[in-house]
Amino acid sequence: MAGKKGKAIRVAVIGAGSIGLSHAKAIVASGGQLAFVVDVNKAAAEKMAADHGGQPVADYRQVLDRDDVDAVTVALPNFLHAPVSIAALKAGKHVFCEKPMAMNVAECKQINAAARKARRVFQVGLHHRHMIETAAAKELIDAGRCGKLYHAQVNAIRRRGVPGRGGWFTTRSKAGGGPMADIGVHMLDLTCYLMGHPKPVAVSAQTFQKMIHRDDYTCTGMWASPVPGGPTDVEDAITALIRFENGATADLQCAWALNTVTNKWQTEVFGDQAGILVKPGDGIVVAGQEGSRLVDTTPLLPKGVSPFNNQFAAFFEFCRTGKQPRRPSASGADGQYIQTLIDAIYESAAAGREVRIKPSSLA
Repeated sequence: MAGKKGKAIRVAVIGAGSIGLSHAKAIVASGGQLAFVVDVNKAAAEKMAADHGGQPVADYRQVLDRDDVDAVTVALPNFLHAPVSIAALKAGKHVFCEKPMAMNVAECKQINAAARKARRVFQVGLHHRHMIETAAAKELIDAGRCGKLYHAQVNAIRRRGVPGRGGWFTTRSKAGGGPMADIGVHMLDLTCYLMGHPKPVAVSAQTFQKMIHRDDYTCTGMWASPVPGGPTDVEDAITALIRFENGATADLQCAWALNTVTNKWQTEVFGDQAGILVKPGDGIVVAGQEGSRLVDTTPLLPKGVSPFNNQFAAFFEFCRTGKQPRRPSASGADGQYIQTLIDAIYESAAAGREVRIKPSSLA
């Protein structure tokens, strides 16, 4: 494994956009060394390197054969996740890839095969697992506070938040999907992690395109600039019901744009003894009963914990030791699990019926 104990892992960030900037900051804050910043946009690469360290490079292939690079982060549009990750793994680099893992399950399997063959670390950027709310909820669930979990309500909803309308985010061939592939993946992964990754067996879903095409669409704030006249062939909202082999279910509501009074960013899991509402960044509430009284409990949680820093600290520990750290990092198998659900959700919506999940998708 690259990087001995006490020695900083040397990282090349591939992609100098907003998510690449988040990677760069977390790498430095977590004790890593930002060795290179790679982007075809020379000015963007130079600015990030000047601000956070490293050398600017235009082509990611220039850093893959370098001995002074231990790992890379893939902070690129979704359609590039698999080819760049696989190339880096074949070159002997550890890989941290931003969510979603890939465009489909087939690509996930190719990445995982490359990681096994190279004997290198592959981690998916699903940072909600590293939030303090997640740790608190998971501890209570694992201790039996909720009893047996049997249902979850998952919300990733923005009133008006289509990112870069007309750019790659809204182009199916580059993004793979709309809000489900962008923000829904976070909350769905968080929910399945809390539920213990039960085996999914069927999905029924529906997608909508009601806001994304409107000429009077008004964005209330987003990180990507719109591209007038560009493609908008993805959904702007989606609903899905997932059934698991153990009898549990999950009800998902996800939207970039929806006529709702408030944005919703939360998951709520229900057990036969108690339920837990998890609002990432805003605490948890345990809904239970004591005697004949219904009781809501709001645990006090520490502040200032950065999930982005936590996930990179875990990644670096894994790179050094080759052992899964005692942190909830998302592995390639976890990424494939969530992609299996995403693929089934889109398949069901396209077919207009419930679809069964093939066991081979999870293998």
